[in-house]
Amino acid sequence: MSRYRRLVVGCLVVAAGCGKLETGDTGPAEPPVDTSVTFADVQEIFDDQCVSCHVAGGVMATVPLTAAEAYDAIVNVPSSVDGVVLVKPQAPDDSYLVMKVRGTYGEIGGGGDSMPPGFLLAQNHIDVIVEWVEGGALP
Repeated sequence: MSRYRRLVVGCLVVAAGCGKLETGDTGPAEPPVDTSVTFADVQEIFDDQCVSCHVAGGVMATVPLTAAEAYDAIVNVPSSVDGVVLVKPQAPDDSYLVMKVRGTYGEIGGGGDSMPPGFLLAQNHIDVIVEWVEGGALP
């Protein structure tokens, strides 16, 4: 490399460093880690905790939660409470599914048992469902 080129490159490096000091920039940012919850994460919970009843021929066949049917059966679908949908994207507090797994459905006139019946889901499972709904309940 010629002496002139080394000088230019050296000046550019120094100038870039000075800009960092002036702006407080510490260098190139690390790419953000994608921590968003997907419907596949929610479906795993359904498969483990819900499908035994929420399947054709099951006790809760009216809301099937099998992998092939769950998304279309819950997102923007009316619940048993007038004016409330099972999953309202970006609105977990207005989603009947979230109310059922939190056990708060009775506050709006919902009936029956919390889901799953007889116990509440583990908090980390509830958090996954809530985060998915908050994120837009994407397929």
